Amino acid sequence: MKRITETASLMEQGKVDKFPHQSGIEEIESLAFALESLVTSLTESESERVHFELLANRDALTGLSNRVALREQLNQLHASEEPYVFFYIDLDGFKAVNDTYGHAVGDELLVEVARRLQTLTIDDIDPVRLSGDEFFLMFPRHERSIQDIHEIGTSIIDTLSQPVMLGLISVKVGASIGASIWSPAEPPHVAIEQADDALYRSKANGKKRLSFHESFE
Repeated sequence: MKRITETASLMEQGKVDKFPHQSGIEEIESLAFALESLVTSLTESESERVHFELLANRDALTGLSNRVALREQLNQLHASEEPYVFFYIDLDGFKAVNDTYGHAVGDELLVEVARRLQTLTIDDIDPVRLSGDEFFLMFPRHERSIQDIHEIGTSIIDTLSQPVMLGLISVKVGASIGASIWSPAEPPHVAIEQADDALYRSKANGKKRLSFHESFE
């Protein structure tokens, strides 16, 4: 019995994958098989739970974090005293690519945009796909000036505006960004809406640019 108990603990930790099969006493042998089946079932259920949690937090097309993951990140940062910069990003000209080449090409373009966002060298950044061709970035301000943040945004726009080769097709889109500042002590949805408002101003002023919400200091 002691050996069975110890093995059950090791199985739970993933250090062994089966029970020692006892023989000679029918009841103990049956118990060993029953416990092995139970622990295996529980382990598989936990693995499936983790797997589905990961799926729930990821955008199915691009693999980026989605709105669910963003909500969790914001909740985890609630006690932080570090202000964060929010970038609300929308692609310029994406609808024309979809209309001209079809949704399959449009999807490939979104995957490439996501890849480029993932290669950005900004500390503590986790790109999010909100929906369609809308993306979201947040990163700690770390005493960056408005000029510093503007340069980061301009660099992102330049990165996303480079042509993309999809098979024999070369496509190109631009990007517009709205920026706001968030203090984790405040409700995050307010700063997200502010970044969205600033994005509309970027669109209205000719696109392919970054605009700050007036509350940005």
